Amino acid sequence: MVRILGVAIDAALILFVGVYAWMLPIVSRRAILFGVTVPVDARATPEGRAVVARYRLGTTAVTVLAAGALTGLAVFAPEEWWLYGTSAALPLVYMAALILPYLCAYRATRRLVAALGSSGDRGGAAPLDLEPAAALRPRRYGDYVPWAWEVLPLVIIGATVAYLAATYPAAPARIPTHFGLSGAPDTYSPKTVGSYFLLVWMQIGLEALLAGLAFLTAGSRALPGASEASVRRVLLRFVYAIKVGVLAVEGILAVGITAAAIAPHPHLAPGAALYLPLLLVVVILVGTFVMTVRIVRARASAPPLSATDRMNDRHWKLGIFYVHRQDPSLFVERRFGVGYTINLGNPLSWLVLLGILAVPMALVVVGVLATWAH
Repeated sequence: MVRILGVAIDAALILFVGVYAWMLPIVSRRAILFGVTVPVDARATPEGRAVVARYRLGTTAVTVLAAGALTGLAVFAPEEWWLYGTSAALPLVYMAALILPYLCAYRATRRLVAALGSSGDRGGAAPLDLEPAAALRPRRYGDYVPWAWEVLPLVIIGATVAYLAATYPAAPARIPTHFGLSGAPDTYSPKTVGSYFLLVWMQIGLEALLAGLAFLTAGSRALPGASEASVRRVLLRFVYAIKVGVLAVEGILAVGITAAAIAPHPHLAPGAALYLPLLLVVVILVGTFVMTVRIVRARASAPPLSATDRMNDRHWKLGIFYVHRQDPSLFVERRFGVGYTINLGNPLSWLVLLGILAVPMALVVVGVLATWAH
């Protein structure tokens, strides 16, 4: 059962990432191809189509190799490979390998731009030496996601805290903290505020992390216009939906685990701690495709140049990493793919990165201390 489930999860991830990578060239704006400023109609030229075709051939080849590796592991890998989560290594290696087709396409696109530049025809694309020229105006998170919506995450966290606080006195001195697929507990920890409320700390950490990133993203560089606002609204509301979904799943798991802990014979519904998160992952993957389609439609009607398109190519390392010391922006729109990336040239960005890393690290420390507490 564990082997079948592991193979199914890895196969779903490889399929999703492969299809998504194949789609990415059409998600970018018209004046951007593989992170490089190009003439607006460059991807429609024979040379542009050839670059995209080679990229897609490369992603397909990497995906086929990953599928072959997964087939081999499904037949020959020991049970421990699937039991202890080691199988996650294959999707990670696969996603890392997909950088190779992208880098080849990036270099080919730069050669294409150099050839067009030497002929003096850039087809209306932004000059490569044009500095950022976004028409900045005050932007707030509430412009994209109603502030009233933020009450729901707090209600979910508050309800989880209330239930755990009410049942804390009745819980035994040692509580189950992990359940096997059969629903029987296989790990116990001393009852402490840290261990009993562990999922609450995870909820609080997730709320702080995603809310902070959403607020910073809302204020990042953008040009005015309906299409620009539509893309940002779709992205931020999707992040909000993910946050609410994860908080709800953590709350449900907290209630289920607590109810099992205080029962005379601790037992969790078989697979409950596994199938509910998996369902959430499926919903997120489907939602990602829906969001991408909406963004493609919005960008199809957008002006050819955006705030990101007007940024000097030399500030984009490999078309992925934005480094510009004179730009005060913390976040800017990604040039390849969907979403936002951080300005690594802004000293404050490193504090933001440390904060992003600090939240999961703090949760790991809390979990370890809660498990070792006596």
